[in-house]
Amino acid sequence: MGLAGVLRNALSGIDVTQAGLDVVSRNVANSSTVGYNKQTLNQTVKDYGGPAFGVKAGEVNRVLDQQLQKQLRGELSGAGYVGAMQSYLERLEISFGAPGAANGVESLYSGFEASLERLITSPENPATRAEFVQTAHLLASEMNAVSRDIQTLRGQAETEISDSVTRINEILKGIANANQRIAFSGNSDPGWADQRDALINELAELMEVKVSEPAANGTVSVMTRSGTLLASDVAMELSFNRNATVGAQSRFTDDPATSTLGTIILSGPGRPPLDMIQDNAFGSGKIGALLDLRDQVLVEAQNSLDAMADAMARAMSTYSVPSSEIADGRSIDASGLKSGDRLTFSYMDGGTEKTVTFIATNGKEQGLNDRATARTDDTVVGIDFTQSDADIAAAMTAALASLGASTTVTENGPKSFDFVDTASSGAAITGLRAEATATSLTGGLAIPLFVDGGKAYTGSFDGGSQQLGFAGRIAVNPALLKDSSSLSVYMDPTTTPMGDPARPAAMMARLQSVELRMPNGNIAASLPASGADMGAFVSRIVSTQAMRASAANQAKEAQTQVVAQLEERHALKSGVSVDEEMTKLIQLQMAYQANARVVQTFQEMLDLLMRI
Repeated sequence: MGLAGVLRNALSGIDVTQAGLDVVSRNVANSSTVGYNKQTLNQTVKDYGGPAFGVKAGEVNRVLDQQLQKQLRGELSGAGYVGAMQSYLERLEISFGAPGAANGVESLYSGFEASLERLITSPENPATRAEFVQTAHLLASEMNAVSRDIQTLRGQAETEISDSVTRINEILKGIANANQRIAFSGNSDPGWADQRDALINELAELMEVKVSEPAANGTVSVMTRSGTLLASDVAMELSFNRNATVGAQSRFTDDPATSTLGTIILSGPGRPPLDMIQDNAFGSGKIGALLDLRDQVLVEAQNSLDAMADAMARAMSTYSVPSSEIADGRSIDASGLKSGDRLTFSYMDGGTEKTVTFIATNGKEQGLNDRATARTDDTVVGIDFTQSDADIAAAMTAALASLGASTTVTENGPKSFDFVDTASSGAAITGLRAEATATSLTGGLAIPLFVDGGKAYTGSFDGGSQQLGFAGRIAVNPALLKDSSSLSVYMDPTTTPMGDPARPAAMMARLQSVELRMPNGNIAASLPASGADMGAFVSRIVSTQAMRASAANQAKEAQTQVVAQLEERHALKSGVSVDEEMTKLIQLQMAYQANARVVQTFQEMLDLLMRI
């Protein structure tokens, strides 16, 4: 090898030592930098085609456990989901009020019932009547406020989705730029890989993603959980058509023509636009939670509050209209029915009793289906009660025939109808009754205590469900705010003198046996659809929100611990230990001194030769 080989070896050692010092200095400088992964220098024997001489510096690699990184990203998505969910459910619980909390929905309803009990005892007392009206007003006002809060939360979710989409676009551009830099450098710049990984981790908090294995040039592809490309060396773009106004009627549907809430569209070079919500791209992450809140959780909360308002209003104002027997059937006076009121018909079919509920409409009903009643064993049919009696009878006959009932309906006076069994066996009709809404303060025990803004509440489906969003509009009848005497006098002062407790007693009885109509959601699942206690239902609504908030808080705490544990493991594996780097620094210093000593010795030997 000779002296020249000795010099080459020593100089190569110095070069590699300097490269090692560069790596150590970067590690120490970035020991506290978030997202920085410890770097190491590969070194190999230098080969000139013959015997190996010296050493050469190889690639600078990151110390990284890719499986641990993948697991961490999955848990970051979970943390993003439960974090957003907990934040909103906590605010929702505050809005409803915790069980038993003063001025909460449950406490105000309890106060409403308590004042009704006092009204039963002293209906002649003006102060007692005024107190009852005031408690009803406070309850209605609180329901209005909670309804507004729910829609405000939905609006905030819509805004946060928009902001998150904006941030995702920035992240995707950053990932694409990092991939380009990595490829251009020949995969020799770990710093860009660290920046890319930090961006992917942030993206994972917003939405669930999959990341490909690094290609030969160091680039990766980022995809949705279903495999749709988001970024590689180019970035796709997301857009969101935010709705500035969100109300109880606002709904997301797959049809853009009918949807009144924003959707997320993915577009980019070489691909058609994709609706990512329909593609189920957001199973987890913050956006997944925001979508679930906007379209499900908060909608169900509104539905439960609307069901409460609906049950309260109808319990006070609904009265039953019985039918009378006629030959081979029954006859009923339906003249008091208004849009939303119902006529219930039962008949035997092959030994099984079946029920059809006819709901009065104006012919422009929307959203009317079998969920329109609390029953699960009936078929709901809308009947336009604005048409002639003959047409109404014909429409009911046709509907019954389509269901296999051998019954003919004929008119028998203004809005009066005869239901006649035409089967040869006879007597197939088992029941017929109507439920109508009282709109006058006199005329019967039923009372329109609550109204829908300035109009009667009947649960109509004309132009859409009147129940939808009713909690935000429910109010005490203005006539009762002016004069509360009708709380006792329900006919005329001669027939029902002041102090008659019949109407307050009937109100209490109906509150203890209400019908719960939940078009969506299952909060009342463990309560009977008919004959449920109103107080129990209100308690269930409030306790459900409290339990959900508590569960979300526990889930957030648990997920935070999981993420912290994984980040700690990642730090132990990939983080910088200053003590370790100082040890390496000493080793490099000694190696540098040793190589320098070899060079010095070479110089001395060369000088000796030159003097010979």
